[in-house]
Amino acid sequence: MTIAWFEKTAGNDVAPSTEDPAMSIVGCDVPDYVHLPAELGGERVGVTFAVLKECPRGEHAVRHLALENGLAVAECPEHGGFLWYRRKATP
Repeated sequence: MTIAWFEKTAGNDVAPSTEDPAMSIVGCDVPDYVHLPAELGGERVGVTFAVLKECPRGEHAVRHLALENGLAVAECPEHGGFLWYRRKATP
């Protein structure tokens, strides 16, 4: 299986390919995987689900991606892009 990586910026529905500048993906819904930033290990982690809920840093709704490793990321263009956090354990 070949995986194509696209570099998404918060609030932008067009994500260019990291390998081929002539290729982009438009309207990416929920990715299969995300790359963690280097300070969080830089590994590839699967996405389990997405939800629209309050931003961790403000009173507005943003998209959150829940990851297989217990982390999550909120996509918030108002607060500089992507906010990474550890999800609370659910009973």
